Amino acid sequence: MEVKEQFIFLVSALGGINGLLLGGYFLFKRSEKRLSDYFLGGLLLVLSIRTTKSAFLHFNPELFEFFIQFGLFACFLIGPFLLLYVLSLTHPSLKLKTSWWLHILPYITIFFIFGWNNTYHENQRAWWQFIEWIYTQWLVYVI
Repeated sequence: MEVKEQFIFLVSALGGINGLLLGGYFLFKRSEKRLSDYFLGGLLLVLSIRTTKSAFLHFNPELFEFFIQFGLFACFLIGPFLLLYVLSLTHPSLKLKTSWWLHILPYITIFFIFGWNNTYHENQRAWWQFIEWIYTQWLVYVI
């Protein structure tokens, strides 16, 4: 690897690690706990996992399959955490409702069923269709 590539890798990996640390801070250490802090921590956590996965995959295409699938799982949760964070900020009087879990649990279930049955390296075509579905899901959540 050239020095330029090493610098790009360092910066992107540091961005992912900073996101993990900041997400952990909002999830576990913050003294004044608000619902929006938990959703922000979750959002930062999944964004940093996605960033780290992309950085490592760019520089090492032979990356461990579980790491790639886990990064795509994190991508799947960006939309729900973004929506829940915005809702908890704009409506601070709301408490955590059971219906909010319906934005997260179905995606976790779908991902584990899909990921268990389709490994990334053996079925990349299905994973590319799954990635298109992730982007569509993001669009729906943003709108």
